[in-house]
Amino acid sequence: SAWRNSDRESIEFLLQNGADVNEHEHGGTLLHVAALHGDEQLAKVLITWQANVDLRNSAGTTPLHNAAWKGHTPIVGLLLADGAAVSVCDNNQDTPLHTAALWGHKEIVELLLAHGADARLKNNRNRTPLEEAATAGHDDIVQLLMTQKGAPTTSRGQ
Repeated sequence: SAWRNSDRESIEFLLQNGADVNEHEHGGTLLHVAALHGDEQLAKVLITWQANVDLRNSAGTTPLHNAAWKGHTPIVGLLLADGAAVSVCDNNQDTPLHTAALWGHKEIVELLLAHGADARLKNNRNRTPLEEAATAGHDDIVQLLMTQKGAPTTSRGQ
């Protein structure tokens, strides 16, 4: 289908003819797919058609989680500009900040923090984003997160 192939012209045609921009297929929306694959133009089309930027897939992730995971900074910016929930948790209690910190995407970490992401939240592994970055060896992100007001350096507050 056009949804699966990310064919923008076909998708726009379908939307113009009543297709649901927020339709779930395989647990996610087309905006999840655009965010995952870094398709900025498709994301813009979908947002123009009022795609819900906060819909969750079966894992509880939003398009913002997907873009943060894959390092697609422009899409993170688009989603945040459209009002995406910055500290939303997935089924593992990971926020987009946890995800970006774990995968080493410093620019996205900075963008999320600038939009009010809470660096103190813990996931179901009892880790903050700082601890995820430290575990993965992303020292630049550890340093950045240590400068955040109120951010613990470890789960024990040390």
